[in-house]
Amino acid sequence: MPQEPFDRLIKAALNASQEAPRDVHPDVETLAAWFDRSLDADVMHTVETHLSACPRCQAYAATLVHIDTAASSEGASSAAE
Repeated sequence: MPQEPFDRLIKAALNASQEAPRDVHPDVETLAAWFDRSLDADVMHTVETHLSACPRCQAYAATLVHIDTAASSEGASSAAE
């Protein structure tokens, strides 16, 4: 199944021992706004800087991309029917 390597990467990133302290992670709403590109430039830069160094948040961001891609693919196949 093609998702297995992706799932392993997410699990590995979430279990990474070198993660930033919990209180500096962006919250779910901020990550969603980052993904939607609806943050102001300063906050966007702060989130991107954090994402560049945090495996846990990279996994969350990858999950957002994965979900969006799956939803887009599902929507396209439904429209074709």
